[in-house]
Amino acid sequence: MHHLTVVTGATGHVGGEIARRLLLRKEKVRVVARDPGKLAGLAALGAEVAAGSMEDSAFLARAFQG
Repeated sequence: MHHLTVVTGATGHVGGEIARRLLLRKEKVRVVARDPGKLAGLAALGAEVAAGSMEDSAFLARAFQG
C-alpha cells in the first residue's frame, strides 16, 4: 500500500526531482506551491496539486490531510 507523500518546494530543482522520482515509482504524491501553473508537468505525471501559501496555516492543514 502506498502512502501519500507531500512535497513542498516542488517547483525547485530538488523538490521537483523528488516528486518526479516518487511518481515514476507509482507513489501517491501531492505537490505544494503558490503557482499551480508551474506544477503542470508534475500534474501530468499524476501528482495531485495543492496551490497556496506556506504562510497560510489553514491551507497547510488541508494540504497535509490524507
